[in-house]
Amino acid sequence: MILILFTLAIGLVSCQIRPGGMTNMDPKNPMLQKPARVAATYKDNQNSVSLSDRYGQDYEIIAALKQVVAGVLYNLTLKFTSADNNVTICDVAVLEQSWMQYIGLNGTPNCHTLNQQRIGGYRNVDSSSPEIKAAAAFAVDAINKQSNSLYRNMLIEVVSAQQQVVAGTNYKLVLSV
Repeated sequence: MILILFTLAIGLVSCQIRPGGMTNMDPKNPMLQKPARVAATYKDNQNSVSLSDRYGQDYEIIAALKQVVAGVLYNLTLKFTSADNNVTICDVAVLEQSWMQYIGLNGTPNCHTLNQQRIGGYRNVDSSSPEIKAAAAFAVDAINKQSNSLYRNMLIEVVSAQQQVVAGTNYKLVLSV
């Protein structure tokens, strides 16, 4: 009987997960809501703007890892969507030490914005940018070459501008000449 218990104990020890290793978590796990909220709204002494302030109030957890250290370290991937549908992906680490009532960012978030423009779709752009001003000057020169009009150096303002990314760039410009 003693031999059987000893064998079972060895079997249990050999199945343990290595301490300190990262564990995948389901992004929909309710346990992740608090660390995600902290990551999205955290403002430190250097930054008075949180990730939500910068990238949009709407966010979701798209990936999560957990590591037991001196507390629990959550490595989260958050997807922020702004009011104008720009999408930003942020990788953040949140350390929670419950015995100290502490939860905060661990390190600096790594964020990058995705281009969510639909293929073939136009989007509004800044009409005062150097790129748009150059396109407007080109358009006025092209009009001059095609007609007997003399609009040269007569561009008053770019009223509105839209850009379409294709195998190059198309512009829709409303010009006052």
